[in-house]
Amino acid sequence: MDKEYLKNILKEVEKNNLSVDNALDKLIDLPFKDLGYAKIDNHRNIRVGYPEVIYCEGKTTDQTVNIIKEMIKNNDNILATRANKEIYDKVHTFCNNASFNLLARTITIKAVKKKTFNIKRKKSYLKNEYLKNHFINFKIYKENKTSYLNKIKILNNSSQKSESYIAILTAGTSDIPVAEEAKETCEIFGNKVKTFYDVGVAGIHRLFDKLDLIRNAKVIIVIAGMEGALASVVSGLVDKPIIAVPTSVGYGANFNGLAPLLSMLNSCASGVTVVNIDNGFGAGYFASMINKI
Repeated sequence: MDKEYLKNILKEVEKNNLSVDNALDKLIDLPFKDLGYAKIDNHRNIRVGYPEVIYCEGKTTDQTVNIIKEMIKNNDNILATRANKEIYDKVHTFCNNASFNLLARTITIKAVKKKTFNIKRKKSYLKNEYLKNHFINFKIYKENKTSYLNKIKILNNSSQKSESYIAILTAGTSDIPVAEEAKETCEIFGNKVKTFYDVGVAGIHRLFDKLDLIRNAKVIIVIAGMEGALASVVSGLVDKPIIAVPTSVGYGANFNGLAPLLSMLNSCASGVTVVNIDNGFGAGYFASMINKI
C-alpha cells in the first residue's frame, strides 16, 4: 500500500468509475503504521466502530508515549489502559487535553472537533435558517394545530430516548478501580454513565435505594469481588442486560477473583454475561456496543 494506490482510488471516485461505497470497501483494510515494536491499526475505527485501545502494561514508557503520539495524528478518541503517572506526564508535554484517572489507571484524549466554516458565516446561516423554519412552522401550526403539536411531542420523546445511559455498580468500595476503568472506557466512546458504588449484598437496602435509576439504564455493568453474588441479584430485579465483572478483591478462598468468576458464570439468573477478572475495559467496551444499538 502506497500513496499512488490511494491516489488511484480517489481518482476513480472523482471520475465516477468507482462508487463511494466500493472505495470505502477498498480502504477498510488499509495497512497499519509499523513502528517496529508496534503496528498501529489506523483504521480499526472504520471496521469495528471504535479506534484501537492501548494496553500499557508490559510496554516501556517510551514505547507507549510514541504509540500515543502517532495515534493522535488520526484525530480519534484515544484510550490507554493500565497506564501510570510517568506515562501521563510525558504525554501531557505534547498533548494538553490528555486526562489521567489514577484509580482507573487510564489516559484519555478526546479528538479535537474541526470547524467547517467561520463564525460570521455560521451566525448568518443560523439566522436565515431560524427565520425560514419559524415561518414554515407557523404556517403548519395554523393549518393543523393538533398534528403539529403531536410532531413536536414525538421529537421531544426521541430526543429523550437518545439520552440512554450505562449504569455501573460495585459491590464494595474496593471494586471502584475496576469500575472507573469501565467508566472511562464508556465515556471516551461517547456514552453517558451513572455510577452506583458500594451497593453489595451485605447491605441490600443500599441497592434498593437506587433501583429505579438502575432499571432505567440501557445496560448494566455489575462489578464484585468476594463471592460475586451481586450480579445474580441485580439480574433478578431488572429487564436489562447485565455485564458481570469479577474482581480479585477478597480473602484467600477468593483465589484472586476465580471464586466470583465461577459464581457469575454459574448464575441461575438469566441475562448475565461475564468478562475476565478485573477487566473493567472489556465490560465498558461491550456495554458501549450494546448502548449504541
